[in-house]
Amino acid sequence: MNSHRRPTRPIVAGLLAGAVGGIVAALVSLPLRSPDDLIANTASVMAVALVVGLLGGLLWQRVQGAADGRRRLLIYAAAGFVGAVAVLAILEAVALDRFISFGVPLAAIIFVAVGALPPLFAEMEMPPWAAPIGLVAAVVVGGGLASIGDAASGDLSLDDLPAAAPGTTASSTTAAAAP
Repeated sequence: MNSHRRPTRPIVAGLLAGAVGGIVAALVSLPLRSPDDLIANTASVMAVALVVGLLGGLLWQRVQGAADGRRRLLIYAAAGFVGAVAVLAILEAVALDRFISFGVPLAAIIFVAVGALPPLFAEMEMPPWAAPIGLVAAVVVGGGLASIGDAASGDLSLDDLPAAAPGTTASSTTAAAAP
């Protein structure tokens, strides 16, 4: 091992797994119908992915020495996915429609990445700048695509106004109403 490369630390490996899962989930979220573009967009998807990645890295740091460490990380990720689906179901029941149809595929992508990738990334020898570049790329993708949604733009135009009856104008209706 040369001095420019080193094994990736477990927490960094988890963050990178979250970044990879987050980038894929952010791109997959674009054609999906969001329950609310303000709160369920690529930026929030990326934030959740990075938090899940951090937790996955912390778990990997704890179980990596065990003989069944990879299996345990996958089991924890599966349990996290079940918990995420429960939270999405509660949000759909009490807040907004379409949280389940929007969030379950994205959660699956994120939890599969965080359950499978940290052990692989932790074994890789990467240059010291590789992890920060991966995290910056994830934040750029999440933030850069956040304004791309499926909601109407909210722009007003005269084409949206109801048409007046033929032969009437504002002055003729005012004059007709006067005694």
